[in-house]
Amino acid sequence: MREGMPRLKPTYHIVIGLLGCVLGLGCALTADNAPQTSTSESANPGVVLEIASAQSPATTALPLASSPTTPVEPPSIEAPVVSEQPLVATPTQAASSVPEALPIQGAFDIYLGAPDTAGDQLLRWVDTISGQKITEITIHTDDESAIRAGQYVYFYEPGTREPRRANTAGAVEAISFANPPSGTQYYQLLPSATGNYLAWLIVAADNTFSIYLSRVDGTDIRQISRDTLFDGETISLLRVTNDGSRIFYDRRPLDVLGETRFFARYDIYLADTLTNQTVHLPEEPACGETLVCDAHISTDGAFLIRMLPSSLYQQPVVVTNLVTSVVLARFAPPTTPTGYTLEVGYPFLTPGGELVYLQAYGPPQLESYRLVWANIVTGDQHVIVDLGHEKHRPLGWAADGVNLLTTREPLQYDTWQIDTETGSFHQIAGMLFLGHVEEPPESP
Repeated sequence: MREGMPRLKPTYHIVIGLLGCVLGLGCALTADNAPQTSTSESANPGVVLEIASAQSPATTALPLASSPTTPVEPPSIEAPVVSEQPLVATPTQAASSVPEALPIQGAFDIYLGAPDTAGDQLLRWVDTISGQKITEITIHTDDESAIRAGQYVYFYEPGTREPRRANTAGAVEAISFANPPSGTQYYQLLPSATGNYLAWLIVAADNTFSIYLSRVDGTDIRQISRDTLFDGETISLLRVTNDGSRIFYDRRPLDVLGETRFFARYDIYLADTLTNQTVHLPEEPACGETLVCDAHISTDGAFLIRMLPSSLYQQPVVVTNLVTSVVLARFAPPTTPTGYTLEVGYPFLTPGGELVYLQAYGPPQLESYRLVWANIVTGDQHVIVDLGHEKHRPLGWAADGVNLLTTREPLQYDTWQIDTETGSFHQIAGMLFLGHVEEPPESP
C-alpha cells in the first residue's frame, strides 16, 4: 500500500445473510460494461445488455430488476461483406465538434466488424425488431475496438488517441473537451455504463497522471485525482459508476510480470468524485506481490469480484461488498476432469444476482474452458456448459435474463448465445455485439 493512502476497512468474515436479504427483495446485480436499460425498454427486447432499472441505485442496495418479457431471438448478423452497400454510410469517420446528422430514432442493436487489411472496421446499427440494417459506417480506430455507452459508440482516433463518438445516424463527433494534451504519454477515456458520465486519464511525460470527470455533454468538467507513477508503472481506468460518484482504476508496477488468460488487474483504487479522496481497496493487491488476476466491479460500485490465482488459493472466487468491506462469499471452482483448475476469470453478474465465470483446466497451451454458475447467497455452483478449447468472454444478457451473449477471444469479432439453463449455445452474429440503444432514450 502506498504511504499515506487511506484503506477501506478490511474484514475476513463471510456474511451470507446480508446479501440474502438484499437479493430476497428481487434486486439484480448489473453486468460488466453493460449499460442499464429502463423498464420500458423490455417492451422491445431484442438484444439488451441488462434488465435493470435505469435509475442509479444507492450503494447499499442492488439495482431492481424490471419485469421480464418474452424473449425474442436476436436476428442473425452475418460477417460484413466489403462490397456491400450500406443504407446510410460515410467512407471514414471524419469528425466534427457537432454531429453532422441528428440521431435516427428507433431501437437498435450495434455490431462491430473485424478489421480488414487496412485496419478499417464496419460499425453497424440494426433495427432490433426487423433485423434490417439501418446505419453502417467505416471507422479506423487506434486499438481496433469500440465500446457502446448510452446513445453513442466510442473509439479512439488512430495515432493521436483523440476520442470520438458516433450516434445512430453514423455521424461522428470529436469529443474535443476531453482531448489528450500535447506530450501525453498515455490516454484513456471511459464512459459510465449508462453513458451519462465520462472519465478520462492523462499520463504526462513526467509520469504525473490526472483523472478527470464530466457529464456526457462536456459540462461540469472536474479534475478528480492527481498523482505520480513510479518508473515503468502503468495505470488504467476500470469503472465509472452510473451516478458518477466513484472512479475505479488499477496500478501495476514495472516488476509485476505475471500473466493471465483473462483481464490482468493488479492493485485497485477508488477515487471518490464528491470528496476527491482516493481510497486503496481492501486486501489489494489481491493476487500476490508479483501476480495479476481478473476482477469485476458492479456498475453501482458496491461490489467487487476478484478471481485470485488458483495455484495459491483454494477458494479463488471472492465477492466483497465495497460499502461495508465485508467478504460476502468465497467459492472453490467445481472439480475438473483433470483434477485441478488452471485459472478462473471473466466474472459476470446475472440479472438475478448470481454469478457466472469461466474456469480453465487441462494441460497449459491446450486448456479447455467451461462456464460456471454460482449462487452468492447459498454457495451452490454448477457447470453450465463445457466450451472446449474456445474461450468465451461475456458481453451481456438477452432480454429474458437467461441467454448470455459472448464472444470468442482473442479477437474473434463474433457473437454467441448461451442458454444458461440448458447449456445449449450457438453463434448468432458474424460481428461483435456492442450493445442495444433506444433513440430517443427512455426517461427513468
